[in-house]
Amino acid sequence: MRPKWSPTHWIIFTPETGKPETWHVMIIPDPDESGALLAVSRNDKPSAVPDWTCDAAGVWTWCGLPPPNKRPGKVAVIEVSGGHRV
Repeated sequence: MRPKWSPTHWIIFTPETGKPETWHVMIIPDPDESGALLAVSRNDKPSAVPDWTCDAAGVWTWCGLPPPNKRPGKVAVIEVSGGHRV
């Protein structure tokens, strides 16, 4: 069971062309994969896999794809306080 949603981070995807996209998320350990993370948004259903996940090697994916939809760009994960990158 997931904890009550409380935002901890922003995920910012900056494509090579176009505007940056942001997601306000709560990052929690993945209960099914040691060392992996889940980035839960307010609208994610408790039984569903969140759109953003990070494997044990530190690779973030969006809906199981390189982020988002295989568009070239960079992902930044910033703590809500603004001081820590994951």
